Amino acid sequence: MTSFSCPHYDSNRDACERIGDFCVPGRPGCVLFGNSRFAVPWQQRLEAKRRDAETPPREPAVVRPGDGP
Repeated sequence: MTSFSCPHYDSNRDACERIGDFCVPGRPGCVLFGNSRFAVPWQQRLEAKRRDAETPPREPAVVRPGDGP
């Protein structure tokens, strides 16, 4: 296992400035494309990021005293 720091990564938007879309290492246009192997294909990781972006964060559950078992 190795680590990698990309000069095109915008951490504020979790996006690739080179591609102009979500940062998904290994996808076409990425500096890692074609020279790295990933356990999960880039297509599945991109789909998951897009799906997560459509889902708003959930509100934390409020537990009141006496509501439990």
